[in-house]
Amino acid sequence: MLLPKPPPASLADVARAAGVSASTASRALNNNPAINSKTRQRVQEAAQALNYQRNQGARNLRLQRSQIISVVINHHGQPGQSLSDPFMMTLTSAIADALNEHGYGLLFASSTLTAAQWYDELVRNGRSDGIIVIGRGIDESHFERLQPEECPFVVWGQADANTPYPCIGSDNYSGGQQAARQLMLSGCTEPWFLGDIRHAEIRQRYEGFCAELARAHLPIHPPIAVAGFTPEQGHQAILNALRQAPRRCDGLFACSDHLAIGAALALFQEHLKIPKDVALVGFDDIELAASSYPPLTTVHQDLKKGGRALVDTMLKRLAGQPTLSQSIPTRVVKRRTTRHLKNERMD
Repeated sequence: MLLPKPPPASLADVARAAGVSASTASRALNNNPAINSKTRQRVQEAAQALNYQRNQGARNLRLQRSQIISVVINHHGQPGQSLSDPFMMTLTSAIADALNEHGYGLLFASSTLTAAQWYDELVRNGRSDGIIVIGRGIDESHFERLQPEECPFVVWGQADANTPYPCIGSDNYSGGQQAARQLMLSGCTEPWFLGDIRHAEIRQRYEGFCAELARAHLPIHPPIAVAGFTPEQGHQAILNALRQAPRRCDGLFACSDHLAIGAALALFQEHLKIPKDVALVGFDDIELAASSYPPLTTVHQDLKKGGRALVDTMLKRLAGQPTLSQSIPTRVVKRRTTRHLKNERMD
């Protein structure tokens, strides 16, 4: 009597046998130099012992190129930035321009898709060759679902030390430090932070901000929580904080320009002058920042460079080449919401 043939080993089986994550196993089997040689050898030996066969179906699908890349805004069921947000419009425009230079088109994914549907709806069915995800979001476990499928994807966001997938993003930690220094140059000794630190990028900005305050021996306050990124949400969050908290505020770092613009209205409503009473710094440097009243001091992100880097990394993944995360420097653009020394230039 013939015994039933055991099911083929999966990438998850190989990862479990080697004691690594599925994403690490996938990169090790691809001889990615980002994985150290001992780990690569351990994974490859486990694959050989389990008679693991690569998912040729997925690889063949990628050979039938659509010349289209999907872009997903990573809401993951939580409030977030929409395509109408100036930051999103600028970044997606930069991605589209870079794709066009390489003969690729862009497909905006429906906001109703869940993370579990990204691969099936966008890549497996041939609609696109890969996925650019904007934002690491507040739950990164769903990226692990893309790794076993060998789905080409790259994420806009700053990588942490152990992030197992390629991230292209601004140096948020350094940007937070720059914002703190600018507030301190304005004479602030009780600065607040506005933003939802459940998002990895926002948390990095807050950590850099706090590190710089600690270095100057200034008090560190918990972040003022806000559910999204609209001016209305920033306005309401700061209005509530000013009216409910007994603590003094003489400076504010908002994690996005949209939130900062809303926060400015709340400060005016509470009869606080900017920057005399409260200095204000945003993050992004959207076009509206220069024409808001008063013109907003902010941390500039080079989104054009970011869009090109996202596309370059995606094309390397499609070609089977090794890819690494990339951090893009930020800089402060000084305007009228912070005070300045006489020798400091303002835009």
